Amino acid sequence: MKFGATTEKFVLNCSNGETTLRSLSIAYRCRIKKLRKVLKSIDIEAIYKKNFDDIDIQQPEYLYNYVEQHLGTPKKTSSRYWFHLTRTKKNNMFEEGLYPLSNVLDTLWNTLESIFDDAEIRDRLRAMRDGSVKSDHYNHKKRSEVDQGPFGIVVREVAFHLKDLGHHDYLEFPEILQDICDGYYKQHNEMIYDKVIQALHPCIVAIKSNHEASKACIIGALYYAYTHANNKPVSGASVIDVNCGGQPVPSPNERPPSSAGAAIEV
Repeated sequence: MKFGATTEKFVLNCSNGETTLRSLSIAYRCRIKKLRKVLKSIDIEAIYKKNFDDIDIQQPEYLYNYVEQHLGTPKKTSSRYWFHLTRTKKNNMFEEGLYPLSNVLDTLWNTLESIFDDAEIRDRLRAMRDGSVKSDHYNHKKRSEVDQGPFGIVVREVAFHLKDLGHHDYLEFPEILQDICDGYYKQHNEMIYDKVIQALHPCIVAIKSNHEASKACIIGALYYAYTHANNKPVSGASVIDVNCGGQPVPSPNERPPSSAGAAIEV
């Protein structure tokens, strides 16, 4: 089979810039070299700087339309990879998969309590767990159906730039644990953030989903390929969120082909 043949399935894999170019070249039925050439033939930032008042669409959509003019409409995806970001115990391999917040909240509290040798801190955490947490964010997430997750991103490299892009850094501190630590500080005027961060390790879990990627997802992946091909920093336009809507995700057992990491990186 020739590379990029129309019979080859389009599996969106944004493990890194090169896997993104490869999977998108399959989508556009062309070779990587041709897709890279098209992406390098346009300077989006310069166009918008010169014609800002005359363009009524966002830069990522402008790029999508430009590539479509040169390479046609992309094929639909047969599946896609996405990446769950967290911080966890070193030996946690997620053998049972990923679960929504309501299913794992007790486990998170157990993990948090196990970090501390100080009996007073453990007792305070248990009291918060059984009583209340002085954190609006925590209480909202606990009640909200839309905040159950599991959550993730499509472009793996985004994980290392979230703070610079104006988002929460999940590899540094999972939001729900930070919410609990915020509540602990409000109730006891004592910071436990550093102790929690030091006890846990950043972790990326790669998941293969058989759901078709939306056009918005393709647009974000294409913009990531554009920044990669032109040696530009990863953009906020490539922050593509995944929300499983309270549905559990089976244990990851497949490494993304040619990825920068395994199915689970700890």
